[in-house]
Amino acid sequence: MGLNASFSDKTFFNPDTETGVLPDELPRIVEMIRAGELDNYLVVSNRKLTGIAQGKLETYLHGKTGLPKEQLGFLGTSQLDDLLALYPDVRSRLNFRPLDRPLIVRPDELAETIEAFRDALAELDVPVSKDLPTARTPFEEKNRLNNMSEDYAKKLRSLYLAVTKQIDVFLSDPKNEAFQAAYHDATEEFSLKIIEFQKEGDTFDSIFNYLLDMLIDRSSTLRSNQRLTRAMLFYMYWTCDIGTNADA
Repeated sequence: MGLNASFSDKTFFNPDTETGVLPDELPRIVEMIRAGELDNYLVVSNRKLTGIAQGKLETYLHGKTGLPKEQLGFLGTSQLDDLLALYPDVRSRLNFRPLDRPLIVRPDELAETIEAFRDALAELDVPVSKDLPTARTPFEEKNRLNNMSEDYAKKLRSLYLAVTKQIDVFLSDPKNEAFQAAYHDATEEFSLKIIEFQKEGDTFDSIFNYLLDMLIDRSSTLRSNQRLTRAMLFYMYWTCDIGTNADA
């Protein structure tokens, strides 16, 4: 399994074809339940787990096995990290030695937000009269402050400006409050990392591409939704959640 594997990978569970690691395991689970040998089922893996994926997996297993959802569980990398933080003596006994590595961005919050946005996109009601999200700094001024080339800025705007309306409606919906919080967690981290890594003379073209490459390399969810990931990064830039703006 790759370092960036996820419970959302179709190799683990493809809901359209009911294939993957979990469906392959299903006959054994059902047989153990029938034999009275299994009352609870817990999957522990070094895969990333989002709340959306967890809900889908629990619903699938509940429907196929009859086990109550509260007796089904999935633990991914974040949950394992939380447990190791809760029980530091376990970490010390395992003698973990963190690798020396450069600072990198965490894709988890953005992946969960984009996964939810993708699922909601087909039914998202965006009024024709809906205005574009407000750019706190005029786009041309924003590009000058961040050293984004004119050609790159025009291309981003032509490809993704229309999608910003949909993103804005999605994030503004009160029922998506949790995803809005995840979005802001992501932008806070990205903006601080960009300040650290952008050197004098660097174009924001290269920063944008570097950030995108880093995210899709570390998240299979984002890798399979690259256009939406680019659109979300553009939305962050357009609304001045990342990059230098006139207020600064």
